[in-house]
Amino acid sequence: MKNELLTRAYLVAFALTLFALLVLAQTFRIGVQEADYWKQREQETHVQMRTQKAPRGNILAADGSYLATSQFQYDLHFDPNSGGLTRTAFDEGIDSLAYYISLNINPNKTPDSIATELRAAREKGGHYYPLVKEASHERFREMQTWPILRRGRIRGGFGSHSKDTRQHHYGMMAQRTIGYAKDDSTSVGIEGYFDDILAGEEVKVAHQLKASGRWEPLVDISDLNLERGMDIQTTLEVTVQDNVQQVLRRAVQKAQAEYGVVVVMECKTGAIRALSSLTRYRNGSISESYNHAVGTRVEPGSTFKLASILALFDDKKIKPDDIVRLYNGIRKFDDRDLKDSSPHGLDSTTVRTAFEISSNVGIASLINDLYGNDLAGRTAFVDKLRQFRLGNITDIEIKGESYPLIKDPKKDIENQWSGITLPWMSMGYELELTPLQMTAFYNAIANDGKYVKPRLVDNIQRDGEIVEQFHPVILNNQIASKQALDWAQEFLEGVVLRGTASGQISNLYRYAGKTGTVQYDYSPEAKRRHEDGHQASFIGYFPVENPRYTIMVLISKPVGDYYGSKVALPVWREIADNLYASDPNLRPALRAEAKPDWKAATLPREAKGSHSDIAEVFASLGIPAFDKAQRGIVELKSPGDTLSVVAYNIPAGRVPDVRGMGVRDAMFLLESKGCRVDVRGRGKVKRQSIKPGTKANGQFVKLTLG
Repeated sequence: MKNELLTRAYLVAFALTLFALLVLAQTFRIGVQEADYWKQREQETHVQMRTQKAPRGNILAADGSYLATSQFQYDLHFDPNSGGLTRTAFDEGIDSLAYYISLNINPNKTPDSIATELRAAREKGGHYYPLVKEASHERFREMQTWPILRRGRIRGGFGSHSKDTRQHHYGMMAQRTIGYAKDDSTSVGIEGYFDDILAGEEVKVAHQLKASGRWEPLVDISDLNLERGMDIQTTLEVTVQDNVQQVLRRAVQKAQAEYGVVVVMECKTGAIRALSSLTRYRNGSISESYNHAVGTRVEPGSTFKLASILALFDDKKIKPDDIVRLYNGIRKFDDRDLKDSSPHGLDSTTVRTAFEISSNVGIASLINDLYGNDLAGRTAFVDKLRQFRLGNITDIEIKGESYPLIKDPKKDIENQWSGITLPWMSMGYELELTPLQMTAFYNAIANDGKYVKPRLVDNIQRDGEIVEQFHPVILNNQIASKQALDWAQEFLEGVVLRGTASGQISNLYRYAGKTGTVQYDYSPEAKRRHEDGHQASFIGYFPVENPRYTIMVLISKPVGDYYGSKVALPVWREIADNLYASDPNLRPALRAEAKPDWKAATLPREAKGSHSDIAEVFASLGIPAFDKAQRGIVELKSPGDTLSVVAYNIPAGRVPDVRGMGVRDAMFLLESKGCRVDVRGRGKVKRQSIKPGTKANGQFVKLTLG
């Protein structure tokens, strides 16, 4: 009995030991030998609901051309071991698929070598064979018709990873103004300000974690029909912005400056036609990495003397031809000597002349002597600046605008107000404003006192239809009396005719403005910050008789020449000259002749359209034509007295030239290339927003008819 029990115990122990060994062996096989396989299987079966966003809306220039657009792009691959791809289907289609890959993707490899790679990948259990990165939606759709891949993701192993890419169609042009919007960082520019409007519809979509480590949607995102974001049409003019950026880049490079700023503002409407801020780095590269025009607060220097003079005029404290002491260019205020930047040897002169030669001593003496005798006077001067809206932000449609810094004598915190504060403020020190805020003030002078809000956006659109229109906003109908404004305008033109800007008089148009030169270590605040160098600027408007543009140019820390008249004014003139040359509204017609009376029987010189339509018209009119095309889209040519109909050459994969076509033919051609079309106006196509010959990748093309 005892032996029998022991035998049974041994058998049980042996069985348990054998079972344990089998478990260990299986664990070793799964955990070590087949670890990669099971890890991959675990990833392939892991599914999560993840947010999928529709493309963002477009940002358009004033003429409707695209500044920034969103498009789906796809990283495409082939899974030779997809769960639904049978051996039979693989073997029957692999040679054909290899041929398509060799022909369309990798012509450096033969179809046989690609087929060999794919077979080897299947035998090794591979799940990822890369096909194309950043493919367009049109390319993706095309590849869905290829052998094996046409069977889909599971049965054909056709994998895709889609992403919404943001494209700036003009590269770095207005890069910071257009801006960006990201979930994990600060949003800037128009993208950031209008993020909610530009953002498209969001939905939760099942995604699968693939062996590549990417989460891929289990549905084709393009089939979800998500509503994309609305479009923003800006006030920026492409030609003006491009010209401004090129001129400013050359100026910053030539002056070896720290950065440069240009603002071009339309006087009557407040529309910003160009806004550029270029920073130069130590390695010599120049880029628009920060919007100094909006975000950087600086001491404006002598351009601020306009505000001082306007205050004096508006309070009726002086007249243009009153006499002011210049003390031969040097006067002590409190414990500091104030000097004029250039020697003039004048002990006294008229207020007009003091302004034209930009006398620091003359302007500071007027403000100090007429406002600085008591707290009420100092407060009156600061209140006058606020009346001119110099204490307010412009509230332009960009995040990050800096608030002006104007000291208040009633709030003397930590002794900020001293005996030199008022005279120094009068000439643009001990206060700070952004270049855009100074531009808006000068624009109010050009507008006879009407302060118009600067704006970057004209309207919000949905599929080409305007949802919200933004109109000019007048924030103050008259910032000063008419007499004060008339005198201020006279003074600004006097600076150009006789003063610090007289070296740049134009024989094409009249303009008015003020030079500015800032010595960074001149004010106590700058000394405490250990700043050095200079800042050159010029702000002006033209043409004087009917101002159309106000332009501000600022160059920070130039090397060599640093006066506003030498560094900033030539840049201003080049931009203004280019505007004058390109804007027909700024100049009279050289010859105003009547339009020629064309004979009714004249042959058409050129046209494009459907062959059947053109043939029908010719037949009805009895016009003989030499027809070389017979069908399709054709081009009509009449080089002499012969009328020829030839086939219209349309480059493969490129945006065709549809100018001159009827809207039906134009839409047919563009949509056949995968483009989406927006039509404006009536008649034939006069302009198209995407340049002919551009690679077609599903973009919107705006057609203007006329």
